[in-house]
Amino acid sequence: MIHEILDIYQSFNTSEFDKLEQCETMWEQYLKEPTHITDKTLILNKITNIQKHLANISVKMIQTHRAYKAYCLLTSICSHVYYKEIKLTPEENEMVANLKNQLYFCLSEKQREILYNKSFKKIFDDLKIYCEKLGEKYSHPPVTVRKDYVTGANMLTNQKFYPCFTDETLESISNAFAESRLDLILKKYYSSNFCVFNVRAWEYSYNKKFKVGAHYDGKNDGTGLPQKVTKIMFFEGDITPNHGCFEALAHGSKHNVIFQVLGHNPAILVNSIACYHRANAPKRGYIRRNIELTIYPYLMPEEKVFVDGGLCSGMPFNPFAHDLWQTRLYDPQTLIDA
Repeated sequence: MIHEILDIYQSFNTSEFDKLEQCETMWEQYLKEPTHITDKTLILNKITNIQKHLANISVKMIQTHRAYKAYCLLTSICSHVYYKEIKLTPEENEMVANLKNQLYFCLSEKQREILYNKSFKKIFDDLKIYCEKLGEKYSHPPVTVRKDYVTGANMLTNQKFYPCFTDETLESISNAFAESRLDLILKKYYSSNFCVFNVRAWEYSYNKKFKVGAHYDGKNDGTGLPQKVTKIMFFEGDITPNHGCFEALAHGSKHNVIFQVLGHNPAILVNSIACYHRANAPKRGYIRRNIELTIYPYLMPEEKVFVDGGLCSGMPFNPFAHDLWQTRLYDPQTLIDA
């Protein structure tokens, strides 16, 4: 059955993926009565060739969600074939359960300390220096720093974005994920490998005219980010409601707040596709600095992928085109020094 599905994938020639539903049905049937797999190397070679083949398909913005459905199914097959048991502590298993059932969990004090001390503190320090250099001006960096990215940038006059990050900075985030065991938690949650396809950091100040309405980051109509996206939102300092904190709300409500992300250097891992949420602009006299990481299942089981996509919470047009969307359009230091 697996080889039959892969054969259909090899026949895809357009981003319509016209037999995708057939593949999904076949995979559901296989999982009801899975068979012992003896040809793992052959399957991995097939999947690798399929990824290279589909990387060359032209995917338009309107077709991205279908491309991501196809990508996720292939990732599920790859992960099933090369499954490795992930052992977590009871607390970590509870985090995974909360992310699945409640749509979010707050990072532990230890996890936040590791992320901050090993990586995020330097990012925040660099952000402050960059914002001081801008003065009263507001940053308008390139919409994206990667090739083949879907964007939806909002150029707000009360936000100053750090333009992009060096490879060393992205490597420090990857190392902090490993030390904090967030990498294992995410692999357990996704039952696959994952990638961070957008890292961004910004400073947010008061604007009496601007309020962020509660929203979902993706919709069933194919707009916004694809299904299965999660995000880490990390806020520096002692965050109060005056800072415009992250809030989870009941569906469709403006006032029924279920949860607020408050306290010292608070952070949340959230299924922002399914969680109705907002983070308003700070009140007068307050500034909020935050780092956001956009996370998605990743096809290749062993690779570590951490990239900065650019100003907006965007995503690659074609998830199969790994080499393309991981390629920079600009030298990071050139943008930082501009």
